[in-house]
Amino acid sequence: NSVGYQVGLTQVLFDRGLYLSLDTAALEIGRAGILTYDAQDSLRISVAEAYFAALSADEELRFAASEKSAIEAVLAQTRDKAASGLVADAELQMAQSQLDLAESALIAAQNSVAVSRVQLELLSGGTRFGELKGLSENYIPAPPDPNSIDVWIERASSQNLQLKAQTLATELAKKSIDKAYGLRWPRLDALAAYTYQYAEGGISNGIGADGNRATDERVGLQLKIPIFSGGAISSGIRAAQAGLTRAEADQAAKKNEALRQVQVACDFAKSVSAR
Repeated sequence: NSVGYQVGLTQVLFDRGLYLSLDTAALEIGRAGILTYDAQDSLRISVAEAYFAALSADEELRFAASEKSAIEAVLAQTRDKAASGLVADAELQMAQSQLDLAESALIAAQNSVAVSRVQLELLSGGTRFGELKGLSENYIPAPPDPNSIDVWIERASSQNLQLKAQTLATELAKKSIDKAYGLRWPRLDALAAYTYQYAEGGISNGIGADGNRATDERVGLQLKIPIFSGGAISSGIRAAQAGLTRAEADQAAKKNEALRQVQVACDFAKSVSAR
């Protein structure tokens, strides 16, 4: 019969990869926070767009209903004239076809209202809406404040959330290169271990003279030096460098998109305020 156990403790003293992982984690937390704020902003914009789309659908429905009523009145007059022989059958059929088109337009408008309400409910957590309040009749759109595209371009370059998130993604890509190179660095650990063994029987009556028991206590340092990994480290470095190139290209694209959105928004606001 024999029994044994070992208890060990390893404490890292130096590992460049772990330090870089800590920096990477901090960048990822910051990027996640920025993406959260960006998602909240996108939700606000989506709610506003859905609200005005619902208002537009309501207006289209009112217009379609009014148009149908007007065409029905015209059709009634045309039928009276046709009964008196004042108009030809072709004109009566034309009026009837216009009514059919008006009815189809009314159905389409009703469907648009239903779809717009569903979209608004989805974005608002299932809240059901009745009549929506629109803009007042004396509403006058105001120009951007400040009314300078240069200011908004500067703000887009420094405050756009998607651009800031992509900037952090570029920093993460740089850290990935450092981590890939860090695999070539040595690692130093402090070790402590305690081993116990017990055995009985056999020719030598166990493993030792001291009650058939043996113990071993060790404390030391362990240095690991990577020598050859079959090219895995070099391949990882090249992959990280390619990832940085892609991240920088995405960052430039995000910046250009942010500036384009500012240009389009400013032009639209100026055109609306000038009407």
